[in-house]
Order: sequence, then structure tokens, then C-alpha cells
Amino acid sequence: MSTSTSQSVVKDNLIAGGKPVVTETSIVLTAPGADTTYARGTVIALDSVTGKLVPYSADGEDGAEVFYGVLAEETVFLAAEGDKSVVDYIAGHFNIGSLVFTGTGDAATIKADARTKGVFLEQTANNDSIAPA
Repeated sequence: MSTSTSQSVVKDNLIAGGKPVVTETSIVLTAPGADTTYARGTVIALDSVTGKLVPYSADGEDGAEVFYGVLAEETVFLAAEGDKSVVDYIAGHFNIGSLVFTGTGDAATIKADARTKGVFLEQTANNDSIAPA
């Protein structure tokens, strides 16, 4: 006997134009130490000291200021929880207005670095504008 499971898909316009994306799994997101929810689409960086993911911040340090990827799933932390394994996008085409920045910076800040990593930011009718590079 076989069983099937159905899954709901929420269209959030993060992935642009139905183009393929590349994901990475089992990479660890650093626990913030407080109740925090990181939305799908949160821009992330790789801490050069710990080797763990952290939210991107243009004025960060130890790698937090270097674009790494985009969270593929919402991730919820409670204050007492430790680090979590997450899935992130490391290549693909993404809608600018669907990216989430929890620290300083914006799509213009990461656009050139993202492109060198195979992440392309696209303008769609419902998203904020960014000057073409």
C-alpha cells in the first residue's frame, strides 16, 4: 500500500521567473539568543570565525558583511534554543523586493557580490527598483 502526502505551496515571489535555484542543506545558522524569526528570503552571510551563517549586515565584521546566500525557509528561534541547521539558496534568480535584510544594507549593497556567486537579483513589477549594473 502506498501513501501520498500533499503539501501546500505558498507563492511569495522570492524566486524570479521560475528559473532553477541551487540549495545547500545542513549548514548552521547561529542562534541570536532571543526570540527571533528569520523570514524566507533573509539575506545571510558566513561568519569567518565560526563558519556558521549569520544575517547579512553591510557594516558587520568577521564575514557578516559579505553576501553568502538567501534563506530558503522561515526559521524560528526561541531565546533558549541553540544553532539550527537550515536550507539556503546559493545560486539562482531572486526578486529584489522579496529579499529580507535584518541588518544594514539592501539589494544595491549586495548586487555585485551576489552576481559573482551565481545569485542574480531581478526587478519585477511589484518590487522596489534597483539600478542595473
